[in-house]
Amino acid sequence: MEIRGGYYEPLHYLQIELLDKIRKEGSSEYNDNDNDTATLEMTIMVTITGVAIALRNTG
Repeated sequence: MEIRGGYYEPLHYLQIELLDKIRKEGSSEYNDNDNDTATLEMTIMVTITGVAIALRNTG
């Protein structure tokens, strides 16, 4: 786990940044960037899948 942790740890940091951006866009009163929000949500799903695959492959 420790060796492979270095490979998927950046995904955790990316998830933190993406969640922060999603929360900031969701809290704005007037949000006309629905396309941007959808892109952020899709990106966060890709990072979640990446972490899941990394954990599954660690045996």
